[in-house]
Amino acid sequence: FLCGGNVVPEPFYLSDQTLVTQIICYDLRFPEILRYPARKGAKIAFYVAQWPSSRLDHWLSLLKARAIENDIFIVACNSCGDDGHTNYAGNSIVINPNGEILGHLDDKEGVLTTHIDVDLVDQQREYIPVFRNLKPHLYK
Repeated sequence: FLCGGNVVPEPFYLSDQTLVTQIICYDLRFPEILRYPARKGAKIAFYVAQWPSSRLDHWLSLLKARAIENDIFIVACNSCGDDGHTNYAGNSIVINPNGEILGHLDDKEGVLTTHIDVDLVDQQREYIPVFRNLKPHLYK
């Protein structure tokens, strides 16, 4: 996770020239961490986490919120099972920019495949121009 003094990582390109970003675990709770790469053009955000079963509702709600508020695809992988100290929620998931679930695993190990049409990001950002309507001067 990010610590004091760190900067939000720049988005990077996949081999097909799709701009993506990666975010880990607790940082999901901070919407501004995804806002920066989304405004820079990222179309997919990859989350890797170890969220416990006791916070499963938070995990799913925050992922959906990040997808909708940034018009971005979310691909989220969460640990599952019990390590002797914590029972992990699993529930890895893929969510589109409209907040629709494209694929979802339960609390067990598994493989999830789905189709992501990155053109939907541009369509959604044009239809609901959130980034153009931001007022960052209000956040200072």
